[in-house]
Amino acid sequence: ANLQKASREGKTLQAAIHEFRGVTNVWEVVRNIDKALSLPGGIYNFGSGNNVNSYELFLAAATLMKLRKPSEWILPDADRFSDQERNLTMNCASIEAHGIHFNDSIEGIREAFKDLSAPSDRHRRRTALKLVKLLVEIKSWRGKSVIVIISARGSRDDRVWGQLRA
Repeated sequence: ANLQKASREGKTLQAAIHEFRGVTNVWEVVRNIDKALSLPGGIYNFGSGNNVNSYELFLAAATLMKLRKPSEWILPDADRFSDQERNLTMNCASIEAHGIHFNDSIEGIREAFKDLSAPSDRHRRRTALKLVKLLVEIKSWRGKSVIVIISARGSRDDRVWGQLRA
């Protein structure tokens, strides 16, 4: 959902109170990816956890964005997922045991806004892409394989934008 657009256009949004999902600041991924190279083989969740429902997360994000009166145009949707709660959050205990930490979703959003206000944002994006490419090459060079999956929220389904394989 585009909170800024909805606020600007005076539209209402409904956010599910029976849904939980994490939102990860991409810069946390970039900062933590180097540590991930030393993880032992296995399957790891790599991202932010979340303890609030989607409605509360939308309200928190709108408040952090300093949008006007978010509780008046972000409305709780009590029907969606009421039959069975939807929880898409990640359990990151396995990576935390190896010293890799991600902020929870709200703190990650707060940090993302700080990152966006940084004057060298374009340079940081280029550097991050080079870093990911370099790390994939390094991982391959050491005889190990890496799969990086980049996903984004689509209209209703998550979709994979790309995969890098070394």
